[in-house]
Amino acid sequence: SYKVFHKKNGGVSSARNLGLAEANGNYICFLDSDDRMKPELLRTCTEKIGYSDILIFGFERFGCRTDKMILKDLKVSGKEECKSFLYELKEDGETSEFFCFPWNKLYKRGLLIDHNIQFPSDISLREDEIFAYRYLPYVESIVTISDILVEYNDEPSGLSAKKINPLKSLALANHLIQQTKCDNSNFSKNILFFRAMVYMEDALINTASFTKKR
Repeated sequence: SYKVFHKKNGGVSSARNLGLAEANGNYICFLDSDDRMKPELLRTCTEKIGYSDILIFGFERFGCRTDKMILKDLKVSGKEECKSFLYELKEDGETSEFFCFPWNKLYKRGLLIDHNIQFPSDISLREDEIFAYRYLPYVESIVTISDILVEYNDEPSGLSAKKINPLKSLALANHLIQQTKCDNSNFSKNILFFRAMVYMEDALINTASFTKKR
């Protein structure tokens, strides 16, 4: 059985957070409105996640690009080992998209509830990246599978097709800096601060053209 909830448009984070609040199963997955899921997605993920805290699967694009993003079948255990593995995904140009996207993963609902992990509702730029960093400190086991379970719409739309307001980049940087208070690892803090500096730089670069346009 399933339930459908209708709400006033408050942005993608607001919609996802409502889903998190209303869900009552063991796992959470997400799907964007312009993407397509394979019929076997839920069955495959629930069969293969086992006792792991997160499962990551492959996807293929349609639209501007038609390539496939595939991970190998493997398991990673241990908090530090998982952290290193996910950060390596983030920093590798060929696999970086596996880190932030929420719709190519199956999450353990208990972890989300126990630690009150939600999407930030006060920003509208890469809020999925903040969600990933919020979940990461609690991950002690990972499963990746080579199955392609989502078709991702690569046509530019929404934020991807617009000039970014530099204030949004600064707000994102602030969230990343705040996240350093939730992780005692110096390795993690350094990466979070580095990401914050990247978005601060973006804000500076975009300020001139944005002001001129206004």
